[in-house]
Amino acid sequence: MRRPDAGLTAVVDTNVWIRAALSPTGAPAQVLRLVLLRGIVVFSEATFAELETGLWKPKFDRYLSLEARKAILRDARDAAMWVKISSELTEHHWSQDPDDDTFIRTALAAQVRCSCRAMKICSPYMPSKGCAS
Repeated sequence: MRRPDAGLTAVVDTNVWIRAALSPTGAPAQVLRLVLLRGIVVFSEATFAELETGLWKPKFDRYLSLEARKAILRDARDAAMWVKISSELTEHHWSQDPDDDTFIRTALAAQVRCSCRAMKICSPYMPSKGCAS
C-alpha cells in the first residue's frame, strides 16, 4: 500500500493542516513541511472531507482567503496517497470519538506507523516503533 519512494508516510489531522495554514512558521507547519518534503500524506475520502469542512468554516474567513483555502485543498489532494477503507476496518472502533476512528482507519489502511495529531498522542493502535509521544 505504501508508495515505494516515500520515506515517511503520515496521516495528518485536520487541526494540524488548519494550524499550519494559520501560522506558517509554527510547529504544525514545520511538521507538515517535513512530511511533504520527505514523504507523503495519506487521505481517505472521510479524512479529506473533514479537512474541506474544517477549512470552509466561516470563522476562518478573516484569516484565510478563499483562494488560499482552495490552494491548500488542491495541493493536499494532488500530493496525497489515497486509501480506501475496507468494510472490515469500518466495523471497528478504537476511540470514543468517531472522528478519531476515521483517522485511525486511514492510518491502518495505509499501514503507517504513526499519525500527526494536534495533540501529542501515540495511540496503542500503532506500533511504538517510530512513534514519539
